[in-house]
Amino acid sequence: MSPKRIFRIAYHSSQRSDPRFRIHQLRDGDAFAQLSAVLYSKGYEYGGLLLNLPSNEPSEAPQVDVSFLTSSDLVVLSTRPPINDKSSHNRHRVRCSYTDLENKIFAALRPGYLQKCARSEIILPEVIAKQLHSNFRNKAYIQFHRSQDSSYMRYRGYEDEFWSRPRADEKRTAVYLIQLPAIWPGGPGLLAAFGMAGTETLVWNYLLRTRFLEWIDSYQFLIAEVLLRDLPDRPIDLSFADDWEVTPMLSIPFSQSISKESTDNSRH
Repeated sequence: MSPKRIFRIAYHSSQRSDPRFRIHQLRDGDAFAQLSAVLYSKGYEYGGLLLNLPSNEPSEAPQVDVSFLTSSDLVVLSTRPPINDKSSHNRHRVRCSYTDLENKIFAALRPGYLQKCARSEIILPEVIAKQLHSNFRNKAYIQFHRSQDSSYMRYRGYEDEFWSRPRADEKRTAVYLIQLPAIWPGGPGLLAAFGMAGTETLVWNYLLRTRFLEWIDSYQFLIAEVLLRDLPDRPIDLSFADDWEVTPMLSIPFSQSISKESTDNSRH
């Protein structure tokens, strides 16, 4: 029987096009550490690091041999997938690699789970939007602030014409957990846990480890709303987030089929 291994797919932190990357400058390693602690307790062992270094164009992308990945393996993504960052012209975008592996991951997530995913906005497909919990149907399309934090700028329901705006006296954001049994037929599974910016991603993965461990075993797709609070001036750990308010907006269990379209999409 093949061992259960986890592989971290890591994005580079650079915004520049200089190809001489310092490969230690990777995003969200501490967020991955929070998740990996959970996965080790479930019998996984560390399989290795998948460097997903950026390319300027698809034609520059190197070929990635994924034949060593098996159906017992799990690819862990602790960075927001930059599916639409380039086309959305986001200033603080995550740069794509355009490799076959990245393309396969994006194809597994879009359009069944995420119709659009960029630093500035996330749009849910109709079949997902209709499954948002009743109090959150107006958050099928969210636009986020992009400077100091990733709090909501405005949002609306799937069929709404007009935008709603958050209260001025509080800041809220959305965080995401997606778990796929296979990125491609016979291939590894995918666990993606992310917020819209680095701090929110780190806190979310920390809370998954410390407060919401059962969600990792329960849901193929979960979106939660987080009430953001001011950070301490010089925190020494992440305990400042222990009492942050976190409310599920969407929770689709593994036992539930999202739709035929999204199920078919996850197989290609």
